[in-house]
Amino acid sequence: MSGIVGMVHADGRPIDHALLERMTSALRFRGPDAHGTWIDRAVGFGHTLLATTEEAWSEKQPCTLDGQSWMVADARLDARDELIDALTAHGRAFMTTANDAELLLHAYGAWGEAMVDRLLGDFAFAVWDRRYGKLFCARDQFGVKPFFYAAIGPQIVFSNTLECVRLHPSVSDDLNESAIADFLLFYYNQDVGTTVYADIQRLPPAHTLAWDGATLKVRRYWQLAERESIRYRRQDDYIDHFKSLLTRAVTDRLRTKRAGVLMSGGLDSSSVAATAKAALAAQSAPFDLKAFTIVYDRLLPDRERHYAGLVAGQLGIPVQFHPVDDYPAYHRCTEPDLRTPEPMDEPQMAQYLDLYRAIASNRRVVLTGSDLDTVMYERPITYLAALAKRGAFGRLGADVWRLGRAQSGIARIGIRTTVRDWFASRRPIAFSMPGWINETFIDRPDIREHVRNRVTRRHDAPPHPLRPRVSRALSSPPWMHLFEGRDPGVTQIPLELRHPFADLRLVHYLLSIPLIPWCDNKMIVRKAMHGILPDAVLSRPKSPLAGDPLATQLRSTESRWIGEFRSRPELTRYVVRERIPPVTADHADSLAGSDLRPFSLNNWLTLRTTNVNNKGEQNVEHNSVAS
Repeated sequence: MSGIVGMVHADGRPIDHALLERMTSALRFRGPDAHGTWIDRAVGFGHTLLATTEEAWSEKQPCTLDGQSWMVADARLDARDELIDALTAHGRAFMTTANDAELLLHAYGAWGEAMVDRLLGDFAFAVWDRRYGKLFCARDQFGVKPFFYAAIGPQIVFSNTLECVRLHPSVSDDLNESAIADFLLFYYNQDVGTTVYADIQRLPPAHTLAWDGATLKVRRYWQLAERESIRYRRQDDYIDHFKSLLTRAVTDRLRTKRAGVLMSGGLDSSSVAATAKAALAAQSAPFDLKAFTIVYDRLLPDRERHYAGLVAGQLGIPVQFHPVDDYPAYHRCTEPDLRTPEPMDEPQMAQYLDLYRAIASNRRVVLTGSDLDTVMYERPITYLAALAKRGAFGRLGADVWRLGRAQSGIARIGIRTTVRDWFASRRPIAFSMPGWINETFIDRPDIREHVRNRVTRRHDAPPHPLRPRVSRALSSPPWMHLFEGRDPGVTQIPLELRHPFADLRLVHYLLSIPLIPWCDNKMIVRKAMHGILPDAVLSRPKSPLAGDPLATQLRSTESRWIGEFRSRPELTRYVVRERIPPVTADHADSLAGSDLRPFSLNNWLTLRTTNVNNKGEQNVEHNSVAS
């Protein structure tokens, strides 16, 4: 894990060394193990290192192999052996002990910008190619690693940390009001290429950026298209292939003897824990693997402590429970350690940050079980209809028969639900404007057009016709924000969360095998973990909490203060304060939706103005807003 920053002046103006040092130092929370800068007159890079793998201890960034191409990278590569073999075949040598940054440089030297077509893993990097006077940057396929940039006049500034880019004096604090509207109305900024700041852009997942001072080109290099179907004669072959890929995904994300697992006691995270334990045990060296589980003991019925305890006992690993009953809604939200780079509606953020800090006290890597639900969930009728459209009636009949067997009777394929969804997709999304929105803001022509585009259903053909829901979900803003929201650039904690189920090889496999029966009720996972996880976990259905913790907290008189917040002057531009429903027991359920976002935005605006401003001065307010 690394903090990266860079700036390039196309007009030849020299880099301000003190500014580069200040911006690099602002990334020390991401990487306390090493700090480096490099300047070549009009180009400057900075890097801070958190060593999370054995190879990372040899990293010295910014780095070069030939004095011509310089790189800064926040990267963890998958399939290193295969990449090394391909580079060796291309004439590159001395790479068996290379760290990931060096492998990226070798790849750039071998294939240039086409290198991204050969990369697997989580990465965000930038290369300055002195020969062509060109900056080349890239972000991984799912956007696990963030990348932000600001191109202002003849210069460009970039970092994997939004707050770092803000430190540059040429970058204004003017807000992107389309992003504000998206947050208030839709929870997320729906544009994966922008941020809440007008000057700062976000490189979308699976995109590259090339800049030569005259032109800036952002290009998509990958999308989740349909691949050749995988069909085996033996059912065990499907299971063995899945287990092999999951083991590889987990092993590639470990690369350390001390790691944690965020383990809920459900099937997904428990499978990751079991695979991690087996992978570490196979290395015949001492290791330290520990599970961490958030639990409710009093606030509402919760069985996670029981199920996580069963898994930990069977696997023989310790588990640390993190009770969160005593975290009220928006606990400590006004304190600087909960300030986020962009507005977030996360009333329980304190409980997660405290858990991450506890984990980070003695380990740097923690695995998650996110987000297998997104990858595996597709209604059978959608899949079967696609087969019928192709005339694959043999496969269609076989899959209906398998589905009936899997469900012990007449197959439930979701016809009624799918028909209802089809009719719903023919009309605009049902959308009700919150009563507290400021009409002066929402009726501005630019904002009105922006919102209209958001609520009008677009009918783009899915890149994977057999899995349309999955392919759309994997390219949607929530999928990206799932990863970004846990990045150290948001948490400010030197802990790297790694997500085995977001492994591209595993995703491709799950989308290439028959949906029925393997993805129905996650059958392939349950079969793969048979005899490894407790039967009670294997047979456990998908089980959300028996109640909404936030709504329960909002019913308490201790939450009344949330509805009594004092509105900042900037908030009135977007929200009519008097129309926000009060925080009472009667409004608890509705408040757990969009009606808390004005409070979240107000709190973000308050913390933002007390942060170090973009010229490094303390306690100076920034209230400018782009019109």
